[in-house]
Amino acid sequence: FVFPVAGTITKWSMVVDAGTATVKVWKIASGTSAPTVANNINTSGVSISTGTAIISSTVSDFTTTTVSANDIFAFNLTAVSGVNLLDFQLQITVT
Repeated sequence: FVFPVAGTITKWSMVVDAGTATVKVWKIASGTSAPTVANNINTSGVSISTGTAIISSTVSDFTTTTVSANDIFAFNLTAVSGVNLLDFQLQITVT
């Protein structure tokens, strides 16, 4: 997705029907190309390992939380077990 304004990543959330999952976030400036693994902005990825929903303001895994207007994002599911449905979202506070 393209985020239309500048901001800061302040939270993330994940909902699954069951199981565990890890997501890595890719981000690249607009007008360059689609994001790839080379544009990863978190180190280990963010995970859900218990329960079926998590909302977290811990963004220490992110190498940057800065978002420029029209940055392009993609999400890479790097580990998954027992999940049939997953919803992942970033909360970006507009600056």
